[in-house]
Amino acid sequence: YNPRVKLSLNNFKLSKNKIKEGDSIDISFELISKKKQSEKILIDYIIHYLKLNGDYSRKVFRLKDTKILKNEILNLKKKVSFKKVTTRKHYSGTHFVEIQINSQRLIKKEFNLKV
Repeated sequence: YNPRVKLSLNNFKLSKNKIKEGDSIDISFELISKKKQSEKILIDYIIHYLKLNGDYSRKVFRLKDTKILKNEILNLKKKVSFKKVTTRKHYSGTHFVEIQINSQRLIKKEFNLKV
């Protein structure tokens, strides 16, 4: 995967900016190819979870592994659940969602989680 992918990322939105544990949040955005030929892209979203000590723990999730064609527009949407799980403890406060394409971090938005 070429880290110098030529894309435009537009309309990055979170469905809510405040949620409670047990809720989910929708992530949506569009990618527009700016290259003269198709190229392989690996799209991840990263959740930056707030830890008890105030630091953040990053968790990378795969969204899509695909090929984007010349001038193609991809509309992407993902529902992320913040239900209580045994493998991760949630803490109240500001968390972040970040989009990463071909290992390049592009854009980040924050939201607040109440436990």
